[in-house]
Amino acid sequence: TPILTQAREFYNIGRDRLSKGLLDKALEAFLKAEKKNDTDFLTQYVLGHVYLYGVNEDCNLVDLPKAEKHFRDAARYAKPEVPHLPEAQKYCGEAYFHASVACYAQASEKQQTRDTAEAKRLLSEAVTLAKRATEVYPEFSEAFYQYAKTCAVAGETQAALQSLEVAVKTDRNYCLKADIDRDFAGIRPNILQLFKTLCQQAEKEAKTASTE
Repeated sequence: TPILTQAREFYNIGRDRLSKGLLDKALEAFLKAEKKNDTDFLTQYVLGHVYLYGVNEDCNLVDLPKAEKHFRDAARYAKPEVPHLPEAQKYCGEAYFHASVACYAQASEKQQTRDTAEAKRLLSEAVTLAKRATEVYPEFSEAFYQYAKTCAVAGETQAALQSLEVAVKTDRNYCLKADIDRDFAGIRPNILQLFKTLCQQAEKEAKTASTE
């Protein structure tokens, strides 16, 4: 339809401007695309990115509540498209992940201003959204790491360890990342024990493989 065509044209204009680093102008185009078709998950997804990561030497468009909203909308609108468009599953899972990041960042800000009740609520939302990301798109290892670190801060030690184990088994670099991540400070002994157990398992598997 003409309206959907216009929405796609504004979206493409926004992508072109974004590739050139014109963040504010890209945002203008994406917002026009949203007005034409607000249920397009790609538009909602890229708007979330602009509001969460949109910083360069010329402008700062970061707005965490808006980022959270757009990523939530992206996940919502991508979900019904999954049966017809397999790629939508990836966007849905990643949208939940980035929404979790946005909530977690807001929780940190609230904690600094001593708004502990709101910080706790936002942290809980970050945990829930990260878990959804692992369920919707389990191929995305970063979602498991995000779920692990939010659980660690929330005091959910067992869930944190289980999720971190999945991430590490996918990519061992998560061992290094977790080792310097302050969010795991409260369960550092548990993390070290997990790494030790995984190393022992790897050595055992290597010895078994060498004797076959």
